[in-house]
Amino acid sequence: MHNAQIAWALLQRNMYVLRKNIRSMLIDGFVFMVTDVLLFGSFFPLLGMPSKLIGPLFMSSMVLYIIILGDNYGLRIVFDLHYNRFIDYQLTLPLGKSWLIGVYIASFVIETAILLLPFITIGLTLLGQSISIQPNWLLLCLMFLLILIFLGALFMMFYVYYDFDWLVLDDNLWPRRISPLFLLSAVPFPWKMLNDFAPTIAKCMLLNPVTYIAEGLRTTMLGTNKYLPAYICIPAMIIYIGIMLWLLTKGFKKRLDPV
Repeated sequence: MHNAQIAWALLQRNMYVLRKNIRSMLIDGFVFMVTDVLLFGSFFPLLGMPSKLIGPLFMSSMVLYIIILGDNYGLRIVFDLHYNRFIDYQLTLPLGKSWLIGVYIASFVIETAILLLPFITIGLTLLGQSISIQPNWLLLCLMFLLILIFLGALFMMFYVYYDFDWLVLDDNLWPRRISPLFLLSAVPFPWKMLNDFAPTIAKCMLLNPVTYIAEGLRTTMLGTNKYLPAYICIPAMIIYIGIMLWLLTKGFKKRLDPV
C-alpha cells in the first residue's frame, strides 16, 4: 500500500508536467497526422499505389509515430540521468525499484495514448472511404496497451543501458538499433504479402517484435484475414514485454542501484 501511494504521487507529478506541455505536443501530432492523411489518402494513390495498401500503410505510419514518441520520452530520461538527476531523489524514496519502473512506463502509456487520439479519430475520419475499418475494439485496446508497454520498456532500457555520449553525441541509437528494428519488420509492407514471394525472409521477420506491433494494429483495426491474427500477435507481445522488463530491471539496478 505504501509503494502504491508513492507511485501514485509520482505519476500525478508526471501528469502535471504533461498538462503543461500537452498543447504543443498535440499540435505536433496533428501536423504529423494531416501529412499522413494527404500522403496516403491522396498523393500516393495518384502515383499508382493500390487502394488496398492505404489502410495497412497508414497503420505503419502510426507505428513510426509511436516509435518517435518513445524515442522522445527516452531522451528525457537520458537527459535527466546526465544533467538534472531527478532520478536521484526518486531512488531515495521508500519505493521498490519495480514500482519506479512502472511509474515511468505508465507515464509513457498515458502520454502516448493521448497523443495518438488525432491519429485514431480525426485521421481515420479524414481518410473516409479510402480504407475499410472493421475494428475489434476490445482487442484493439489490448493491442495498443501491450504496444505502449513494450515500447516504453524498450526505450527506457536503451537509455539505461547506453551512455549519454553513445546515445546523444554520437547519435547511434537510430542507425544501429531503431532503424533495423523498423525496416526489418512488417512495418513497410504486410507480412503475408512478403510471405507470398519470400517466405524465408518473412519467417525471419517473425523474430522481430515490431512485426507483431504492425500486424497486430492492422488485424485489430482493419479486421481482415490478410494480416497475422490477433491470437498470434498478442501472445508474442506479452512474451517480448516480459523479456524487455527483465532486461530493463537488470540494467536499471546495474546502473542506478548497484548495491
